[in-house]
Amino acid sequence: MRAQAEHNKAFLDDLEQNAVKVQGAKESLSGLLKKYPDSPEARNWKRMLEDLNSRWAHAKHVTEERQQKLEKSANELASFQEAEGQLRPWLMEKELMMSVLGPLSIDPNMLNAQKQQVQVSQAKVLASAFVCLFGWS
Repeated sequence: MRAQAEHNKAFLDDLEQNAVKVQGAKESLSGLLKKYPDSPEARNWKRMLEDLNSRWAHAKHVTEERQQKLEKSANELASFQEAEGQLRPWLMEKELMMSVLGPLSIDPNMLNAQKQQVQVSQAKVLASAFVCLFGWS
């Protein structure tokens, strides 16, 4: 995503560098229209000037809009990857806990046994976290 944004940025820079050439062509066409307004080609020159203006404006607009979208997408992707990195260990821990517990039962006695298993697992996790944090056992 960042590579695409960089590539698009280079294209945008290239557009800006060619703005002088486009402006020169516009001025040439405008000069011809002022100098020879009654020429048989005047209508064609005017159409060319309008086409050049339209295409140039469209190219700049589309490229700038694409750059903004690429940068926004790259930032959102980075945020997602950061959140995913933080959630992955938690999710794996919960999946492990679910595999140990198995499916929940409807039977009240089985539910109580599963609740006790969760409490034991919770106590083990807290104890290991306490040891890791404080070095006590």
